Amino acid sequence: MSKTPKEMNGAESVVRSLHAGGVEVCFANPGTSEMQFVDALDRTKLMRCVLGLFEGVVTGAADGYARMAGKPAVTLLHLAPGFANAAANLHNARKARVPMVNLVGDHALRHQKYDAPLSADVEGACAPFSDWVRSGRDAGSFAADAMTALAVAQSKPGKVATLIAPADIGWDAGGKMAEAVAPAAPAPLDERALDAAINALESGEKTVLLVGSAVLESQEAMALLHGIAEKTGADILAPTSNRRMERGQGRFAINKVPYPINAALECLAPYSRAILIETPPPWPSLPIPASRACCCRSIATPSHWPPSMRTAPRLWPHSQTASARNPPPRATTNDPPHRRQAASPCKTSARPWRTHCPKMRLWWMKPSPPAEPPSPRATVRRRTRGWP
Repeated sequence: MSKTPKEMNGAESVVRSLHAGGVEVCFANPGTSEMQFVDALDRTKLMRCVLGLFEGVVTGAADGYARMAGKPAVTLLHLAPGFANAAANLHNARKARVPMVNLVGDHALRHQKYDAPLSADVEGACAPFSDWVRSGRDAGSFAADAMTALAVAQSKPGKVATLIAPADIGWDAGGKMAEAVAPAAPAPLDERALDAAINALESGEKTVLLVGSAVLESQEAMALLHGIAEKTGADILAPTSNRRMERGQGRFAINKVPYPINAALECLAPYSRAILIETPPPWPSLPIPASRACCCRSIATPSHWPPSMRTAPRLWPHSQTASARNPPPRATTNDPPHRRQAASPCKTSARPWRTHCPKMRLWWMKPSPPAEPPSPRATVRRRTRGWP
């Protein structure tokens, strides 16, 4: 049913408008609040609808589809609890600048004043994992909101756009097709940053080109980048995590910044200058002391560690050798009993990292009861010692 009807409801106007804008796939885990979209997808047959049995599968599939196809898919999620189940992969997509449009169902506008079992602050739940959030208000403007969300997702760099869809405006008549909205163009090139990058490459100092996002997805861009590196003597590195990277025969291999902090610092230590192209600075997942921070001077962004990382306590090393050089403080007779119990295995543990993590040594602090079924004598012994 490709011919556009004269009259349609809000959900059908959204489906037809998104398809006209280039969206071909909808990954869905719908509930009763989203049946209007299931009905529109079934009647129009314009999009391929893929059912996911868990919301995390839906957003993970949409994430992978956008990374490989280079264009966004649409997800269909059920209320705030369903979005919460999908949030982990939305976080990954947002960090990787993956384009994605989420349609999140909500209770009917006239029903939102009641405390229904699944009612929640949908906008508040969506905001931390989305670059753009809007809630539809009527059937006539519903498709226009959807096309705005698509334009936001397709902007450079890619973004996660979430449109909240109250059930009644999807069923209500009066839906109108909306024209495509042009996505925002990439930010203009900063000529001063370009001049600084050229000066860094010509300075003779050890320089690294740290590249990500679309650069790693283009064979032409990678070939040009390797030509610059061969001419200037600079090295090329990629971030630890990337949206996608071209690999295989006829393509240039690029090493990544290692994920472990010690290895990353060792990798970046030889460089005094860094040129960042479509990637943020390589912040670690955990804070490190200022004495071990990267000393590169970044051209595009500040290279110093933030104050929270400069003043962070020292991390315990993970290797046997480093642990022997910097052993944890041992318990003394003046320490409280829980400290002595927790520290007692430090001398004999074959895994030093267990003694440095409070969560991992909790099992040392309480003796385990004997195996069941116990004998009558063991039962008396357990009760005497205070075991259940």
